[in-house]
Amino acid sequence: LYKVMAVRNAFMRSPLLPYSPPFTSRPPLHPASPAPRRPVQISTSCSAAGSPPLLHHVWSSPPPPLPRAPLPSAPPLSTCAYTSAHRGRIRQRRVSACADLTSADDAECSTDKLCIYFVTGNRRKEQEVNAILAAERFFPFRVQHIDLDLPEMQGEPMDIARAKVAAAAAHVGCSVLVEDTSLCMSALNGMPGPYIKWFVDCVGVAGLYRLLDGHADKSAYCQCIVGFCSGPGAEPRLFVGRTPGTIRPPQGTGGFGWDAVFVPDGFEEPFSAMPMVQKNRISHRGKALQQFVAYRKANEGH
Repeated sequence: LYKVMAVRNAFMRSPLLPYSPPFTSRPPLHPASPAPRRPVQISTSCSAAGSPPLLHHVWSSPPPPLPRAPLPSAPPLSTCAYTSAHRGRIRQRRVSACADLTSADDAECSTDKLCIYFVTGNRRKEQEVNAILAAERFFPFRVQHIDLDLPEMQGEPMDIARAKVAAAAAHVGCSVLVEDTSLCMSALNGMPGPYIKWFVDCVGVAGLYRLLDGHADKSAYCQCIVGFCSGPGAEPRLFVGRTPGTIRPPQGTGGFGWDAVFVPDGFEEPFSAMPMVQKNRISHRGKALQQFVAYRKANEGH
């Protein structure tokens, strides 16, 4: 090592090559130390040796830093939706805003004699109800949808609908609509009936069709009972709509619930493959709501 250092030092001090400070003389890079000097190439003539100018390095002071444009600041959180956490905040704000709006509408509906609550937590059912009432020109009345956790009744469909609408009226304290839907298969003596929702949850739409395996009779009917009550303690009014049909293998992607397996009589496609306008004209829900609209218009002052 000593020999190597001696040879190096002798070479650095050779008359053929101007002296350059050793590399170790460069200031250390440290956050607290000033910026390091930059090597600059300069030419030195060696006319005495008859050789062309040589280049060597000296260390110069760093030039002043170039002006930099300020980096753009990050957009505020309310306009940035790139992270999953922020998307959650956006959804939460939207839900809160909708909740505030609904609360205001609910307060207005409870004091408006022409406003009627419709109890449902199903968005597609809500869309169908709105479309049916609009087609029936349900004016000057209007419907405000509300999602209530009503007790699940058991028994005959008419008794279930009557108990549900009475419980809903006692909860909201004003006019209210509820509906109870059944799918009744002839080969199963009317089952699943009003328990169709739990059957769909347990066995799925394809499972409903398989319930009739081994049965030649695939006939069925769907039924909707719309219950109306003008307030707590009032006598409920029931309106029944029924559509006959058959149970077939699942088809179509529209509708909801068991629409994919029910084909109404006179048609070759199930509810799920029909446009909503066509379905509403022949469906059990459309027939029941048409009766309700006729009753409400005839008893506008009551």
